[in-house]
Amino acid sequence: MFLSEMRKEEREALRLRVATFHNDTAGGNMKTTWNLKKKEGCCYSTVHRVIQRYVQFKATTDLPRSGRPRKLNNKQTKSIAFTVNNNSGISHRILSRRYNVDHRTIGRNLKQRTNIRPRQRIKAPKYVKNQEKRAQKHCGF
Repeated sequence: MFLSEMRKEEREALRLRVATFHNDTAGGNMKTTWNLKKKEGCCYSTVHRVIQRYVQFKATTDLPRSGRPRKLNNKQTKSIAFTVNNNSGISHRILSRRYNVDHRTIGRNLKQRTNIRPRQRIKAPKYVKNQEKRAQKHCGF
């Protein structure tokens, strides 16, 4: 089973199990650890990577990544997606003022992180003079 196919909690639990088994039961022996975890369905590269990370950083959890942090967190992105889906008339510029980011950031996040494509509102056509007179006549204006 690959780590990428698991949820975050499952990945961290597996890493913790492998690291504690490697330290406590196997006495630091990589082959013993892998043989037991192979019976559980883990591949060698997963076990090796977990142990190497544990030896190097003394941690089994995900460490903070380098690079610039995101402008919008997951909660804000979900909120924006909910607003766009339930309020068809809201624009990226209005959302950008609400979340204090650029309108292009809103569009990019919707496109990349939620798969929502931008839509333009189609305005109803104007009445011709003849149609307007008929509407006034029939509506009682």
